[in-house]
Amino acid sequence: MFCGSGTVSTFFERLRAALAPDYELLHELGSGGMGTVYLARDVRLDSSVAVKVLRPELWTVEAEQQFVEEARILRRLRHANIVPVHDVRDKDGLTYYAMDYLAGDTVQSRLERAGPLSVDGARKLGRDLLEALEVAHQNRVIHRDVKPANVFFDGERGVLTDFGIARRLTEEQKSDLRILQGTAAYMAPEQFAGVADARTDLYSAGMVIYEALTGRRWAKTAPRAGNWAGVPLFVARVLRRALELDPKNRWPDVASFRRRLWHTRVWPYQRNAIGIAIGGTILGLVISSMPAPSTLRFHVEAATSAGEPEAARADSVACALAQSLDRYPELSARCVSGLGRWWPGGSHIGVETADDAGRLRIRLRGPRVDTIEIVGPAVEWRFLAESLADRVFGAQLMSTDSLDRSLPRGVLPKNALGRSAFRRAASREDAGERLGRRTPKRRRSTRRAGCAIGGTRRSVVGSTSRMTLPTVHATALISWPSRTTIRS
Repeated sequence: MFCGSGTVSTFFERLRAALAPDYELLHELGSGGMGTVYLARDVRLDSSVAVKVLRPELWTVEAEQQFVEEARILRRLRHANIVPVHDVRDKDGLTYYAMDYLAGDTVQSRLERAGPLSVDGARKLGRDLLEALEVAHQNRVIHRDVKPANVFFDGERGVLTDFGIARRLTEEQKSDLRILQGTAAYMAPEQFAGVADARTDLYSAGMVIYEALTGRRWAKTAPRAGNWAGVPLFVARVLRRALELDPKNRWPDVASFRRRLWHTRVWPYQRNAIGIAIGGTILGLVISSMPAPSTLRFHVEAATSAGEPEAARADSVACALAQSLDRYPELSARCVSGLGRWWPGGSHIGVETADDAGRLRIRLRGPRVDTIEIVGPAVEWRFLAESLADRVFGAQLMSTDSLDRSLPRGVLPKNALGRSAFRRAASREDAGERLGRRTPKRRRSTRRAGCAIGGTRRSVVGSTSRMTLPTVHATALISWPSRTTIRS
C-alpha cells in the first residue's frame, strides 16, 4: 500500500480544511516527486481513498497544469491495471485529486521486505504492467517513469500509478529535453539523448520485471553481457529482446512483449508434452518393430553392389520378397538397405539377380536358403518373388516346400495365411505318425488311394478333413508358368 508516516502540521490542517466536508483526512502515506499522498475517507461513500496533493514548494503555473494533466490522463485511461481517479479540485490554494486507495505494496517495498518474486508472480506482474502500458500507448500516452516504486502488486494484480510526467507526445515533444525527465536509474538509453516513445516504456518495464525476478537492478548493458542468474531460460529470451540497447532491436510494441512473456507459462508443459509424444512415438516404433516371440524375423536386402546394372532390379525383388514373407503369420520380414542392414535382430537374406539368356535368375543367400534359386521370365519378377517366399517358408520348417505337391493345385491354399495353416496341419499329422498313431505304410497307401480310386479322388489333409474331386493327374495341376524352373 502507500506507506509512510507523517506528523500533524500546519499544512496538514490546511489540507484537512480544504478536503472537508467531502473527505476526512486521516494520515500521510508517502511523498513523490511532485506531490504527497494521503489516506482519506470518502464521507458520502464511506470508503477509503488516496488523495494526492501538489506540494506547495513546487507550485508554479506550469507545475499545476502538469499535475492536473496527470489526473485527466488517469481519468481517461480507465483500466483494471491503472489506478482510477475520481475527482480533481483546486481549493484554498491547494491542487489535489482523489483516486482509489491501493491496499498493497509497491514492487519496490515488496522487494525490500521479502526479496524477489516467484517466476509466476513476476510473470503476472509483467502481464499487468504491460497491459496498462498498452492501454496508455493506444491513447498516445507515454509514461516515461516506469519503475518499481510506481507499480503496486498484491500478489495477484499489478497496478500502474504516477503518471505525473506522462504526456500525449507530439513528434516535436519526443525530442524536447524539458519533458523527457524520469527516474534516471530506469530510463532507457535513448531517453538521455532526447528520445521518448513506446519503446522507452518497454525498456523500463523490462527492467522492472528483471528486478522483480532477481532482486537486482539491471546494469543497462548489452543483454548478452548481463547477469541472468535466477532467470529461467525461456523468460530470459523474452527479456533480452526487451532490454536491447538499440530501440530497433526491441519488441515492436508492448503487446508483442506481453504475449511472448505470458506464453512462457505454458512452455514447460508444452516441452513436457513434446517429450512425452516423442518418447511415445519411439517406444511405439520399437514395439511395432518387435515381432511376437513365436515369429521368425528376416531382413531382406539386395546382395548386388550398388554400382552394378542389376542393383535396381535386385533391390525391387528383395522388397517384393520381404512383402510376401511378411504375410506369413509365423514370419516378420522387412526390406532393408544402407544403414538398415545394421538393424539388430533377425536373419539376413541376400537377393542376387542375373540375366540368364533373357530370363531372370534369382538366387538367395543366407541361413537355410543358400540352395534356393528360381529362373523365369523377367516380367514375372513379382510372381517369382512370391514363389521364393513360399520356398523360404518351407525351408524354415525344415521342408523342401511348404505344400504337399502330390495334391492337386485346386485343393491347395491360395495365400500365405492358408499355406501357413496347411503346413501346421501337416506338421501335426507327421507328429502323430511319429508317435505311433499312424504308420508310414498306411500313410503312403492312403495317399496312393487318393490319387486314383475309380472316378473320384480322396485326399487326406491332417487327420480329419476329406475332399472329393475328379480324378486327374496331379503333376499337371501344379505345373509352373512356361519356362519357369525351381531348383533346391
